[in-house]
Amino acid sequence: MSREYIAHQNNETIYFQEIPVTGDGDCAFTALGATRQAVADTLMAYATHTEIRQRFQEEIIQVITTNELPSLKTAESTKLYQAWNKHGIDISDYKRRLLQTNPQLENLNPDEFINQLPNEQDHTKLLKMQRHEVQAHETLEQYCSSETVFKAYISEGIMKELWLGYQGIQLFCEAKKINLCIWVPDAKKTDTLILKLESKV
Repeated sequence: MSREYIAHQNNETIYFQEIPVTGDGDCAFTALGATRQAVADTLMAYATHTEIRQRFQEEIIQVITTNELPSLKTAESTKLYQAWNKHGIDISDYKRRLLQTNPQLENLNPDEFINQLPNEQDHTKLLKMQRHEVQAHETLEQYCSSETVFKAYISEGIMKELWLGYQGIQLFCEAKKINLCIWVPDAKKTDTLILKLESKV
């Protein structure tokens, strides 16, 4: 049985009726009315566009870290991810040690935490650790936005088995001149939708 939802946008109330789509891994393709092959071919046409590849960086990092596509988990990608991840772990461990002597910093956001450290040496060390983490993440992003990795993500993932993420959906709609709005349920109101992504041509 389909559900009904409402949404509020630009001082208007919009009414929705859900049309169920089978959650079989191909649901996005079904909703788009397109085959995996058609979507993959469309995305692959942008493989030489640096800015387009960069839009997929985080999706590809997610695939590598969760091992959803083993062929992307190469020695190089594993090394880059582990380097970035280690910096994050080191920062967390160091902050835990700092909290033992500075409990007043508990629950502060990262900027407040570092700015309110009473010891200058701790402040300098934590800043340096955070810079190294950012640099490691940027290196991983550069790798994941390379043309070779992007093509492998499309041909071995989107073409065959991976779910189609927001970036793939949006790029396909842009290429095909389709207006796109993705609405998701409001966590606080189960009968209400909020606009997650909008792309109009």
